[in-house]
Amino acid sequence: MAAVLAWFGWHAVSELRVAQARSRQKRSMAEMRDAGQRMMQGQPVAPFEDRWGTPVRIRAAGPHRSLRSAGADREFETGEPRGMTSQEHEPGADIVWIDESFVQFPDGISTIGDERKVTPDPTTRPCAACHPAGVHPRLPGATDS
Repeated sequence: MAAVLAWFGWHAVSELRVAQARSRQKRSMAEMRDAGQRMMQGQPVAPFEDRWGTPVRIRAAGPHRSLRSAGADREFETGEPRGMTSQEHEPGADIVWIDESFVQFPDGISTIGDERKVTPDPTTRPCAACHPAGVHPRLPGATDS
């Protein structure tokens, strides 16, 4: 009987931690989306922190705009955005917004209004003029320092 109660207690705590992580991800993404929309409209964006307390990296280079949250592990990644990341295998993956959509985000999180692909459609994106092949590299002239 004690083992069953212990298992239920462990399971409840585990589910609570997952719910808390999801809440931080969703709130960070909502704030990033709002800031990104203001950036795309030419409005200034004040520095802000994600829901883990890490400053969000704000970048602007030419026509491109970018926001990057370090995620739950509070450490910024150096690689290219990877699309949807696995909660099970990469719980601390960065959340990345570039030019009107999330290009890296946790699985299971709704990105309504955002495209779920890494390579933008060159005919509908602001980077069509400088990336006619549709390849979206890291922002030109911006560094992750």
